[in-house]
Amino acid sequence: MNLETLLSSFKDILTPSNYDAFTQVLTSEVTQRLEKVVMKSTFNRLGGLVLDKEVRSLAGYITATTSWSVRDKFARLTQIATALNLEQLNEIYDYWGSHDGALTWRLTPTELKSIMQLRYVQLQCFFYIMSFHPMRIPRFLL
Repeated sequence: MNLETLLSSFKDILTPSNYDAFTQVLTSEVTQRLEKVVMKSTFNRLGGLVLDKEVRSLAGYITATTSWSVRDKFARLTQIATALNLEQLNEIYDYWGSHDGALTWRLTPTELKSIMQLRYVQLQCFFYIMSFHPMRIPRFLL
């Protein structure tokens, strides 16, 4: 059973306010479980891109089926996908700290370092891509 089938079956039998409450609870549960799965995985650059695309698609779908914004429910997942999507380790400074603009980070510095360690180093053209070397992440200042 996919999410669309599940939601449509409840939309037919619930009042609009109950349906919105149901989708809020469901969204919270889905985002928490997805975050746990992500934290047990490893990613390369392409995996970070795929995760970002999937998180955006899921958030867009749920937004389209409800009358409330899901942005706050997906904030942590979106930030995790952003961190895994970086090409260079120091690109995090474009999002974190004094350069973050209006973005409020839901991740602590410790969580962010743990997430960045989910990226693994790839061998390309016989050279390691040192920008995401796991030994550099704990020393990274946030």
